[in-house]
Amino acid sequence: MSNSRAYAILRGIRRGIVVSSLTLSVGFLAVICTPKSEWLAEPLRVEEDPQSSDVIIVLGAFASRNGILNESALRRTIKAAELYHQGLAPTVLVTGGNDDRPEGEHTAEHMAALARRLGVPSEALIVETQSRSTRDNARQSKELLHARGFQSAVLVSDMAHLYRARALIHFVPRLHAIASDRFRFYWTTPEIRLSRFRAVVYEYVALLQYRWRGWL
Repeated sequence: MSNSRAYAILRGIRRGIVVSSLTLSVGFLAVICTPKSEWLAEPLRVEEDPQSSDVIIVLGAFASRNGILNESALRRTIKAAELYHQGLAPTVLVTGGNDDRPEGEHTAEHMAALARRLGVPSEALIVETQSRSTRDNARQSKELLHARGFQSAVLVSDMAHLYRARALIHFVPRLHAIASDRFRFYWTTPEIRLSRFRAVVYEYVALLQYRWRGWL
């Protein structure tokens, strides 16, 4: 290969790297500095009016072993407690466990503890700690709801997560999905926009995986 030919190839590679880098940079700035990310989130949006039901199902997120809840777990628990105090349902099912954790350290248990501090009585709480995924949440919830004869439920999770969760919990005859947060990119910081963007991308990947496996 001649030197001129090799130089042309290297120049083409450098140009491709520069163009790719600029494209990624522009895309990153669009995500954190503009509301355009909301366009990506829009197809996942689930907006339903809460209705009186037999149970409020709040899906677990993450909690450390010493009980520190992440932002999603906090939002979901607070929203579930709010709906309980509004009288939408007499029972709250908190679902979500963790691998290799002893009793008392599962995410659902820490979320239930917060719910109690927010005024939800222990007798109104059902705590499920066997599930390890959204699919497990749905399967475990199905068993618990059928065992108690519940026919209606309010489902609480993050806005981006609700679309997939609602599709899995289709076995409830009357299901109302309520978001614990709202995607409003206009009024948030770049850090929050980036965090929400990651959540939306994660959900699209999870939807593809669930459909490929035949779970949806």
